[in-house]
Amino acid sequence: MSDSFDVIVIGGGPGGYPAALRAAQNKLSVACIDGWKNYDGSYAFGGTCLNAGCIPSKALLESSELFHRAGHEFKAHGISLSALKMDITAMQKRKADIRFATRSLLRLVQPELPLEGDEQISETVAAVDTAASSALCEEAHAMLASA
Repeated sequence: MSDSFDVIVIGGGPGGYPAALRAAQNKLSVACIDGWKNYDGSYAFGGTCLNAGCIPSKALLESSELFHRAGHEFKAHGISLSALKMDITAMQKRKADIRFATRSLLRLVQPELPLEGDEQISETVAAVDTAASSALCEEAHAMLASA
């Protein structure tokens, strides 16, 4: 990972990662720093929205809405289902796949960025609270995109 960046975005949620992607599209070198921790203590980009809030909730909500529609609305369209059942494991897998796909967009900004639970993330995040962070930010523009 580079020691010098044109732009440093603090926060990898719905404001931060698009800002980082846009800066990278404009040929700027970008670091995106996010301090979200999973339940197991590993770091993951995306903040609350990607990891526990908006996106996972909407993925499960869509699945449950489709289940409801299949059970209550399809008959009016001439579609009959004899054994409608909900597979919670498959719904959770879909939710995880959506999180992974969204988080992997950050690789466009930092190709060497691990997606979850790697020390490289924790070192980057830890740099925010150390004297090294001033050197990291010395010649960069910074954007705070955190709630």
